[in-house]
Amino acid sequence: IRPRSIHAVGISVGAFAANAFARSICRFRKNEDCRTYVRLTLLDPFTSRGVWGLRYGPENFGLDVDYAEQFLNTDDPVPTTNDPLPLCWCIDVTGSHYRDDFDLPEGDTMHSWPVAYFSQHGWREGASELKKAENSEWGYLGMKASV
Repeated sequence: IRPRSIHAVGISVGAFAANAFARSICRFRKNEDCRTYVRLTLLDPFTSRGVWGLRYGPENFGLDVDYAEQFLNTDDPVPTTNDPLPLCWCIDVTGSHYRDDFDLPEGDTMHSWPVAYFSQHGWREGASELKKAENSEWGYLGMKASV
């Protein structure tokens, strides 16, 4: 039995594992004539792979998968997490009105906000549903969308 769909979610540096998993499924799918739909969700992903891998995330995150989305927060102190990824739909939750009700965990930064947003609003809604729900301006892959 093969699943109809697989949804991989990566948080911060976990984006590396989620992306590798999603791409592995896609490679398997090609070799096995499998039609499993692969969705990748990255929550404020850390995109650098060391000093010499600064472009790793932008060049690899979302590559080969059916649908990739990035929930972005641009005002946290974590490096390499504040720019849209060109191979993903980018949902910028920095200025979301839902943030007004977000209680920041003690000792944490706003780097946790995309996780909270996704757990409350994004996991059951793809980008098209978020677009309708938030009535925001949307672009195509790599374009910034604010909610």
